[in-house]
Amino acid sequence: MARENLIKEAFKDRYGDTPFINDSTTATLISALATPINIRKITAFCIIGEPPITAVVHDIELFAENNGIARNGQIPDEWKENVGKLIGAIAYFLGYAKHTEKTLNCIPPTKYFKSGSNYI
Repeated sequence: MARENLIKEAFKDRYGDTPFINDSTTATLISALATPINIRKITAFCIIGEPPITAVVHDIELFAENNGIARNGQIPDEWKENVGKLIGAIAYFLGYAKHTEKTLNCIPPTKYFKSGSNYI
């Protein structure tokens, strides 16, 4: 629960108390994304140079379908944008901040670490 609260607060620090972050469906999404397996997937995708959202895009699409967010097979652009910001908050929670030049286990951060955390 603490992990979820930190991610939520990271989002709020940047974007304020938006209806998206305060929605109970978003709280469920944060809990689903903050599982150890998803945290590992997000980190692994960043390390190999892929955008962090790519790691969980299938899970996010299923979540949207199962929770009535997708309509006629389409996910609203505003919701997708907010989820991208949320993934950025997770990257930030993991320690990846905008324009960082530090290394992670001697591996320099890729452009995706930076772009993934640009939302924060």
